[in-house]
Amino acid sequence: MRVPSCTTVSHHVSVTGLRPHTKQYDQAAREVLGLAVIRAREAAGYTRPAFVKISGVGKTSLYKIESGIPVSASVYEAVARALPRWTEDTPRIVLEDGPIPPTEPAEVEPSGPIRQPDLDPDLADVLRAVIKQLRNQGVSREAINRAVARVVDEHEQAASDTERNGPDTSRGEVG
Repeated sequence: MRVPSCTTVSHHVSVTGLRPHTKQYDQAAREVLGLAVIRAREAAGYTRPAFVKISGVGKTSLYKIESGIPVSASVYEAVARALPRWTEDTPRIVLEDGPIPPTEPAEVEPSGPIRQPDLDPDLADVLRAVIKQLRNQGVSREAINRAVARVVDEHEQAASDTERNGPDTSRGEVG
């Protein structure tokens, strides 16, 4: 019998070698997978909207896998391809109580002592809003922290140069 390629045939039998749907696993296993996906996504610095874009899965599918709701193999494989240190087999391995890939971001050595700058409350609000926008665009916390530290270092270097050499009046600046 020839079956047209657009027809789906279900035999209701277990066939080895097929990629299992997560509904074949118990709720606890799906919840472990969901938590592992959340941790890996966040450790990679992705917000949900940014991750939806890079993984190619819909926001509903991402919500489902992160919440332990059953999803198809194509969903969990797409999610896995977008996560660092994950392969297409990782979700199945996690569902079967196997190891979860490490999610710790690489440690970054601080360039100097950690400082608590005195911020005007309005300026702090502006910075919070900018950081929130960057996070919503998918920029990782680590990248934001490095950029802020670099800007603070550059600002402090410029301030110490001004103290040492006096104001730069060659460009019409007033000290």
